[in-house]
Amino acid sequence: MDKDDLTTLAAEIQAHGLAVETTDAQLRVTNPLNCRLTEEISLRDGQYVTSFCYEIGEAGDEAASATRIAHILAVGHPTTGATA
Repeated sequence: MDKDDLTTLAAEIQAHGLAVETTDAQLRVTNPLNCRLTEEISLRDGQYVTSFCYEIGEAGDEAASATRIAHILAVGHPTTGATA
């Protein structure tokens, strides 16, 4: 497992406003507005995989993988700091 890939994915996930805890083997991602919306993500054979063995995306495409994880945890687009 490449820890750099998980670190990059963690940063992309945080851009969506999700909380991320990092361990050596996986990420624990939580929607801060509802702590019951949590998913554990690991990297297996070059694929990001949830704790339910759902393939999220490939290592190297962390931005798209983070968007899919945010969708699963009921979060919209990444925060940009812009206001309407």
